[in-house]
Amino acid sequence: MKSRATFVTALTQIQLPPLGGRGQQIGRGLFVTTDQAFAAHLLTQKSIEAIGQLEVSHLRNAPAVVYGSQEHDEASFAEAPVLLEWLTQAHSFLICLWLLKDNAATIEQGFLSYKVNGVDCTHSNAIIVSHFTANGSRAAVPFGRDELQQACAVFRAQTGAVLGHVPSGTVHTVGLGRLERGSYWIQAARSSADLGHRIACYCTAMEALLATSTAELAHQLAERAAVLLARTQADRLKTFVEVKRAYGMRSKIAHGDTLGSSQVNALIDVAVQCDCFVRQIIWEGITQTAFAEALRAGSKAMDAYFLQELFGKGSSQ
Repeated sequence: MKSRATFVTALTQIQLPPLGGRGQQIGRGLFVTTDQAFAAHLLTQKSIEAIGQLEVSHLRNAPAVVYGSQEHDEASFAEAPVLLEWLTQAHSFLICLWLLKDNAATIEQGFLSYKVNGVDCTHSNAIIVSHFTANGSRAAVPFGRDELQQACAVFRAQTGAVLGHVPSGTVHTVGLGRLERGSYWIQAARSSADLGHRIACYCTAMEALLATSTAELAHQLAERAAVLLARTQADRLKTFVEVKRAYGMRSKIAHGDTLGSSQVNALIDVAVQCDCFVRQIIWEGITQTAFAEALRAGSKAMDAYFLQELFGKGSSQ
């Protein structure tokens, strides 16, 4: 017998424009809505009883709900991998929101309602990630309708390229590319409450995305970020200095050193700068053809790409 399984999760720490009815389509079968009356109809009485009143109240009062549904064969349905896939897709959408601008949007527990041989069932799971903005707050950042639609367009074009499952317990394995490894460390940065740790994770993300050697690593990262992200000599110098500064802080933090009062006061500015840098690098990696190809092709191709950028053409003044 065929029936439909319904996935639902609360989207918090965000402000979205009014999305009536089924709301905005994110991708195939996946939607986001702010219509609480519509969201309430996603839950059957049996699922409400299984979820519990506290979680149901959280879903109904959340700023938005992400949901999806798919047809399934009741006799052979495997609920656990289906729910994990929906949760992974929902978290991929959060990355697409972040690609537009810094935010703390978070998805918590997800629920899947389905039938097995005519019996109503509910399964729950979560990918435990709670985001902060780069400056350490959990403020609800507003997104306009155009921004939301752009994030959905990125999701449809790039799903799987920025966030994937982690096989064998590590992203540092054959089969996953620089974008996946960089994205992992970006998520670690965005979910850290400690500004110093956040900067260290952002710098590690830059290493995963840009580095091809451990020799003169800080210089290599600063140089490559400057060449990739800035267009004028003045902007390139500014980017170079800012990345070197961030990496200097990263080295102190990673090696257990303490920070002076002036460095502690600078943590927020450096974290915000790092967030901007890694966002721009990821964006270049999914929109700029030559750089995207270098990311996929390996270290030799990456070296060749940056040699060409450094010496193959003149830079503007």
